[in-house]
Amino acid sequence: MAELGEPPGGHGDPSEIVSMATRRDGFIYRSDGLHVATLPELAEAGRSLAEHPGARRWVTALEGLANSAREAASKSEALEP
Repeated sequence: MAELGEPPGGHGDPSEIVSMATRRDGFIYRSDGLHVATLPELAEAGRSLAEHPGARRWVTALEGLANSAREAASKSEALEP
């Protein structure tokens, strides 16, 4: 797998992907965005998407959605003046 940089577009880009769920790998989340090219590389190599650098993983999508939503809410509160 190639070295990873920051996802294109940077934080806050409306087209940025920050989470993904599959039956096999559960729910993965990275607040700064997932490196989209890495996801198929991992899958094609038979590796877990949870191996994505910097990603957090939950076993179920429901757990992941609840926890990532809480994290996003706390970050937005920190940005408020």
